[in-house]
Amino acid sequence: MTNSTIQASAQEDLRGRKTSLRLSELMVGEAAHQAIHKHFHKAIKQEASVLKDEDPEPLHQMRVGMRRLRTALQVFAMAVDLPKHAQDAKIRKLARQLGTVRDLDVLLLWFQDYIQTTPMPTTETAVVEGVMQQLGRDRTKRAKQMFKLLRGKRYQNFQSAYESWLAHPTYLPPANRPMALMVPDLLLPLVCNLLCHPGWWVGIHWTERTATPQSLPDDETYHRDWGPPLHDLRKQIKRVRYQAEFLVDFYETDISEYTQSFRQMQDLLGELQDSEVLIHFLKQQLGVKWAAAAPSLSQYFQRQRLDLWQQWQPFQQQYLDLGFRDRLRTSLAQVRPPSQLPLTKTPLSG
Repeated sequence: MTNSTIQASAQEDLRGRKTSLRLSELMVGEAAHQAIHKHFHKAIKQEASVLKDEDPEPLHQMRVGMRRLRTALQVFAMAVDLPKHAQDAKIRKLARQLGTVRDLDVLLLWFQDYIQTTPMPTTETAVVEGVMQQLGRDRTKRAKQMFKLLRGKRYQNFQSAYESWLAHPTYLPPANRPMALMVPDLLLPLVCNLLCHPGWWVGIHWTERTATPQSLPDDETYHRDWGPPLHDLRKQIKRVRYQAEFLVDFYETDISEYTQSFRQMQDLLGELQDSEVLIHFLKQQLGVKWAAAAPSLSQYFQRQRLDLWQQWQPFQQQYLDLGFRDRLRTSLAQVRPPSQLPLTKTPLSG
């Protein structure tokens, strides 16, 4: 039997099935179709509002939709046969453009809030306002590039490819496997990779089987040695969280404890990364001695980093604990018995 014959068989077997299914009946291809449909439409419905550019929230939601769509493709890569313009590399390029403008929005909002809520000398206020003006110019430039992208052929090809695939999906042979059979194997490898990530060991001194937390280093050491692995750890946590949320309904035990901790860790590490981005931008605009021009801002970042690091350490210690790791892996290996899986039209939480 040829590969094309096997694919045709997979597609034929999934046609005409009920839209209301118990999760025990749900096939991988059906779950993939529902997840891709949901997050594709979540992303593109924001397009008109993003082009109006009256509110930063639609851009944020469109970017989130793209990220969730990428996660769906990663979860179900072995089961879906997507056209060229619908593949992950194309989404990544689109998401990068959206993300550039969104990141500038975040910086602008942060400085706006800071200048409105924090007393500063007049000279320092002028410095921060100058930084915001440059941010605004950068944002205008990047937004024009984003608008050109959203009105251009690349985005049209992306949208058409998904609309066509959703109307007439094509699958690979694993699409016919029961989701309940595959769930742990979709999630556990990513969780194991997460637990092996070197970012957990940032700020930990290990001697004679004893892990001792270190004090925060100076800014340059943090930026060079601590910031990059923590930022990468955050991205890995986010991927695991998205996949766990896709699959939560299949689990015998309540795994919301873990998905909630993923979100909290993602937020903490995100705030640490935001401060890194802000400081990097200040260095670009004001030079390496930017702290002399904005001393209260420099002191704020020092206090904030210390506070965030203290909040991070309990999570770090928890995820370096052998017993906790064993419980996490065990929980994610235990799916519900088929008879206990619910009836649902939208089986994936997303």
